[in-house]
Amino acid sequence: MALRRLDLDLDFNAFHRFLSDADCVKFMMAPGVTSEDETRTMLTRWTTGWEDTSWSIFDPPDEATLGRISTFQNDEGEWEVGVMLLPEARGRGLARSAVIGALARTFEQKKAPRILADIDPENTPSLAVFRGLEFKEIGYFKDHCTTHLGLRDTLLMEMAREAFDALYGAG
Repeated sequence: MALRRLDLDLDFNAFHRFLSDADCVKFMMAPGVTSEDETRTMLTRWTTGWEDTSWSIFDPPDEATLGRISTFQNDEGEWEVGVMLLPEARGRGLARSAVIGALARTFEQKKAPRILADIDPENTPSLAVFRGLEFKEIGYFKDHCTTHLGLRDTLLMEMAREAFDALYGAG
C-alpha cells in the first residue's frame, strides 16, 4: 500500500465510481452523487485547504486509485481521519495501512496531539479497522447527526500521539 497526494484529475474516475455507488456511500453524510459535476464539486470541497493531508490509496506496482484517506481539522479544531476504499480493495489490509501512514504524516507534520475517528456504529468494517489499530473509544452519541439515512448515532474514537508512537513508532 502506498499514498500519494490526491490528484483530482488522475483519481477522478475511481472517486466517481465510489461516490455514485449507494452501498459505498451508505455511512457518509450525503447520498451518492448522480453526475461527474457533483463528484468534482464534492472532491474539491473536501480537499480545498487540506491538499497536504488528502491522499489517494494505491497498491504498487499497480498505480490505480483504490481509495482516499484524509486528515482534517473539524469545526472544533480537532484533527479527524476519514478513509474510503473501493469494494474491490477491501479485505486486503489497505485501510489499516493507509490509516497508519496518514496518522504518521499528520502527527509529524501537523503536530496533532490526537486524531479522532467519527464512525457510524453500524459501519462494522470501519469499526473493525479502527479497533484493530487500537483507537480508544471515547464517546457514544445517540441521535448525533442527520445524514441521508436520517438521524444517526456516532461512535467517537481517538488515537493519541503517544499511543501511536508506542504502537507504530514515532510519527
